[in-house]
Amino acid sequence: MEQLTRGIKRLIGLAMVGAMLVMVILVFTNVVLRYGFGSGIAASEEIVRHLFVWVTFLGAILGVIEGTHIGVDSLINALPETGRKICS
Repeated sequence: MEQLTRGIKRLIGLAMVGAMLVMVILVFTNVVLRYGFGSGIAASEEIVRHLFVWVTFLGAILGVIEGTHIGVDSLINALPETGRKICS
């Protein structure tokens, strides 16, 4: 099971890196085309927007798998021991 989780994390990480690479290339190319030649790639902004949403969702998945999401534990700390166990 650990090997499967590592494989999934690696696959998600590679997908995020690939999406970020495509985003950087599209934005840079579009800036050069617009300022250098007066026209850009029409669909690049929408593609970058969708890729950004996917990178955000994939990052959230990695955060859940690794348990690294930011949490506020002031309510849990105010509970008695049994309440903390139930919340956990």
